[in-house]
Amino acid sequence: MLSHRFTQMNTDPPTARRHARPALLFSICVYLCLSVAAPARAALDPGLKTPYQLRIVLHLAEHRVLTSTFHDQLEYELRDHLRLTYGKLAKVEVTRVHPLLKDVRAKGLQALDGWEELSDLKTHFVLIDYADGQYRLQARQHDGTSGLSSPVVRRSRTAERRLVALTAARLVDRDFGLSGTVTAVEGDEVKLALRGGGLGVPLGRWLRPGDVFAVARLAEEAGKPRAARVEWALLQARDEPKDGVCSCRLYHRYKEDTLQPEPGVLGYRGLRVATIQAPLRLRLVDDKTGKFLSTVRVRVGATGFDDKGWERTTALDGLVVTPDRYQHVAFVRVFSGATLRAQVPVELVDDRTVVCRVNLNAEALAAGQLQMRKERWIRRTYESMRVVASRFADLNAALERSPETALGMARRGHKAITAEIESLADEHDQLRKGAGKGSGKLDLSEGELELQQLQEQRTRLDSFIKRLDALVKEANSPETKQLQTKLERARLREAEADFEGALRLYQEILAGRPGEKQVAAHLEKLKAAWRIRDGDTAHTQAREFIYNTWPRQDTAALKTELPQAVKAFEVCRERGDRLTPQRLSQANLAHAAALKKRLDVLRYAGDSEDNRAETKALVRVAAGLRDLQAQVTAFLRKGKASP
Repeated sequence: MLSHRFTQMNTDPPTARRHARPALLFSICVYLCLSVAAPARAALDPGLKTPYQLRIVLHLAEHRVLTSTFHDQLEYELRDHLRLTYGKLAKVEVTRVHPLLKDVRAKGLQALDGWEELSDLKTHFVLIDYADGQYRLQARQHDGTSGLSSPVVRRSRTAERRLVALTAARLVDRDFGLSGTVTAVEGDEVKLALRGGGLGVPLGRWLRPGDVFAVARLAEEAGKPRAARVEWALLQARDEPKDGVCSCRLYHRYKEDTLQPEPGVLGYRGLRVATIQAPLRLRLVDDKTGKFLSTVRVRVGATGFDDKGWERTTALDGLVVTPDRYQHVAFVRVFSGATLRAQVPVELVDDRTVVCRVNLNAEALAAGQLQMRKERWIRRTYESMRVVASRFADLNAALERSPETALGMARRGHKAITAEIESLADEHDQLRKGAGKGSGKLDLSEGELELQQLQEQRTRLDSFIKRLDALVKEANSPETKQLQTKLERARLREAEADFEGALRLYQEILAGRPGEKQVAAHLEKLKAAWRIRDGDTAHTQAREFIYNTWPRQDTAALKTELPQAVKAFEVCRERGDRLTPQRLSQANLAHAAALKKRLDVLRYAGDSEDNRAETKALVRVAAGLRDLQAQVTAFLRKGKASP
């Protein structure tokens, strides 16, 4: 029985096909900010009668003035201030622990950049230290309902000990940020149902006409919720909310961002951002090269894109600074000659310089809208593949508990993958229709291959479910059931490129069933493929680096470690080692995603010499990573990636 199951498991699509993805996977605009997509607006609950869950993470630095007694007192006073402020609108808790607090302490509140978690919580970090006779406070929030963080780190200070709690409460309230769900769209007129809007609490204090909402697109990809900000799109409140619903005007750069239902899109949410009255500081850069765009005509209006407003050409460094101050939003139009190349709404949150990437080529501009949808779709196929890959690791952990647990998880995963494939296929068809007769010029091959890979993963999962179902029903003894479970676990270990773990499990199987010839034969082939010749220090070091060093690097370290990763791969290729590069490929995918997230963050971080330098460095690393992955993919395609 066990040998039969082993033969059956090896009729699935080989591991080589799973890893044979094109190098273009890494070209899904690693440095562009793309939104995600997933299934139907009706799934989003506006929460009109649901209060906000406001969690304050309070952290005090180590200082003799900041005693534990003061910490306790501050916690109680801050909680009381906020409960009085929000009443029924929010349930307030103050805590001193949070999973992200370690990163916040190390990196500051910039650690919230790129935090994509969706939840019912509005989490506000408040950090306090003491220096030069003053209490110094910092605060920033993450809104779980939209997956967005407030764009600014708020700072304040006071010399009065008795005013610390009140100062902290004011910082929190400034960026409290009402959130809402888009419930109706007619042209650029949008209805936004506000969370807590039906609780009877007047919202005029936190929302006035002219206030601005950042927009997030929400998606469910392979069963996991995702959110991403819609780039260059804002909702501006027309009036105060009525019955918990606010009428807004949508301003957006890309015509595709109409907030209308799309295949795979769960819905849209807005988060009010605290804006100011200030001049606009705008820098234009070439969308393709990243170089400053000088002598480009820019027109800035105060009330909308039709406002003729102020006009000037950019300086040599691509910069324009308006003499006028704008309230909430500056409406920017960019011209090449007499032709409008871009119109961009810019929310004014502080005195930062905003960077806008522009393509001045008319033909490229005309095709840009459809191209953006295409890139979103490709990004979504990529994210779906990452989620599906993680499911196999989860299945292995579940198998250690029981086959029944793993079977239930596998069935749920199969259902989610099927829904995702259908949604992606529907969106693919709409892209083709959108391109019309020129669809041949719209290259969807990258996403199509990923969609094919998803289908193969579903087939693999289907086979796994059938085998596991038979195992649960047919195992004639606890011993047989245990050994068959180990066989499935060993196979999953190979899929994760954990060949040491797979070898141990195959050996345990043979210890219990020495007569399993096919398992024994496979074990010997795996040993041979995994073996390093005695004295081959270079191969040993290459594997050590690929398994234990390279996957653990953060984005800042990739630049220095990438040459070593290339060298390690070259050693494996020279030795004919087709197993170790599988782990390298998996790590490369994770690093590409991390680079993408960091570069997305930098797009909203404001313009500075440091940010520009980091962006350029990361783009170069992304190109090097793409080239490495191309070589790894080509090598794995030459033969079977596992015995």
